[in-house]
Amino acid sequence: MPWGQHCGPCSVCSHPDVRAGSDERWATVTSVIMDLDERTVWLSDGNPCLHPHRPLTFDGLLDKPSPLLAP
Repeated sequence: MPWGQHCGPCSVCSHPDVRAGSDERWATVTSVIMDLDERTVWLSDGNPCLHPHRPLTFDGLLDKPSPLLAP
């Protein structure tokens, strides 16, 4: 997956621009991608070009009845 692409100001991966003033710099500190069909969240600790995404699954989370829906 091309999550670490650097395709302009709206890309998923952003690094500080040292040419900008210190109060106008920004960087990606984490990246979150959700696959709702698979009930999987992919997390990156920092820039996705430097840190791979790791899966966090929610298998079985919605298999048990909610206590809020009890009669």
